[in-house]
Amino acid sequence: MSIQRTGLTTLGVLSLAAATAVTGLAANAADHLDAPAVRADGRTDINDVYVFQSPQDADKTVLIMTVNPAAGMISGTSFHPDAKYRFNIDDNGDAKADRTIDVRFDDVGKNGKQEFSVRGSGNVRGDGLVGKQAKLRNGGKATAGVFDDPFFFDLAGFRNGFAFTGVDFFKGFNTSAIVLEVPSKQLGTGGIGVWATTIVDGKVVDQMARPAINTALISAANKDAFNTTPPSKQWERFGAEATATITALSGDAAYADAVARILIPDVLTFTLGDNSGFLNGRQLANDVIDVELSVLTNGGLGTDGVNSNDSTFSNMFPYLAPAH
Repeated sequence: MSIQRTGLTTLGVLSLAAATAVTGLAANAADHLDAPAVRADGRTDINDVYVFQSPQDADKTVLIMTVNPAAGMISGTSFHPDAKYRFNIDDNGDAKADRTIDVRFDDVGKNGKQEFSVRGSGNVRGDGLVGKQAKLRNGGKATAGVFDDPFFFDLAGFRNGFAFTGVDFFKGFNTSAIVLEVPSKQLGTGGIGVWATTIVDGKVVDQMARPAINTALISAANKDAFNTTPPSKQWERFGAEATATITALSGDAAYADAVARILIPDVLTFTLGDNSGFLNGRQLANDVIDVELSVLTNGGLGTDGVNSNDSTFSNMFPYLAPAH
């Protein structure tokens, strides 16, 4: 088992990780518009990644990737026909993908419809139409389309020196989402690590796992490089920078080094069959901001006043709220 995965238990990374995540949210939130390169095309800009036990079947795991920040406003609502939307799964703790699941899309047809295909390790396979539910082999299911953006946060209050008013900046925002539900045994056994990538012409455009790691810990000059560096090489390239940032926030170099070694590489760890929530994976309703605020201010601020999404999530696939 990797040092990173062990540290999740021994150091209580739920609290530790949160201290790093808020700083970068003032400009970008979660991972929306997190780096210069991704702002060129919202279709390949990963906003958030979610991994959680299926509410409908304890033996299945849900994987969600959202793209197109403020879909229909500053981004479009379709998916890039030349892109691979990839879920990477590491099942031995080395931050390298042992399994991948790729979702690809055809061009938008004259009827405005877009077809998609799912191809992955463990015979994860299926085809469908955007906006519709598709069956995958071996009992899985998939869909893609426009939904309510599940991220919630008083971004304006944060920008105003933590003068929170409890107004959800993301109220009414939509996003494009890919939702897969697959038998957990197709992803590995025990603990796994998950991250998402968008790939065009063989090159990674964006990459994300936990919310706000790039926006909070990595300087503006290095954000694009972080997005294209494989997780297995992130500590070598960005460990010192992340440690320095956390030292500045915490005032404790030893503490910062320990935390940085858990947060870098950026991989969302999840124990299959465990429904405890963030940072064991990430569920749609998890209020990551409140945790982040409390730790960043050492308990001085416990909430931004936005404790839930503006729309109600469903206990039925695909779990996201409908688009506004």
